[in-house]
Amino acid sequence: IPSMRSLVGDFASLIGPLEGREIFFLSIFSALGEEFFFRGLIQGKFGFWVASLAFGLLHVGPTRRFLPWTLFATAIGFFLGWLYIWRQDLLTPVVTHFLVNLINLRLLRRQGPGNS
Repeated sequence: IPSMRSLVGDFASLIGPLEGREIFFLSIFSALGEEFFFRGLIQGKFGFWVASLAFGLLHVGPTRRFLPWTLFATAIGFFLGWLYIWRQDLLTPVVTHFLVNLINLRLLRRQGPGNS
């Protein structure tokens, strides 16, 4: 889909080239930080809906072209919040978040400008 390819190119420009090690550490540290904050703190104090919507709002892109990413992130926020409720631990949403980030960043690297 041309619009998605364009969005991938926009992300690649924002993030820049990433090596495998950088992708791993960015994935793990953002998963840990965001899950401890949104699930451990916000969801624990204000509930599922507030944490999930706040997670989506954190992922608003710099232009309207990033709206699909924001919607995807909001849906993932609800899913991660549900995992936290279902499993009653932070490990499951952290691991899931890590895997989503790892896969997306690897795909972004592979499909970015000059790699198509």
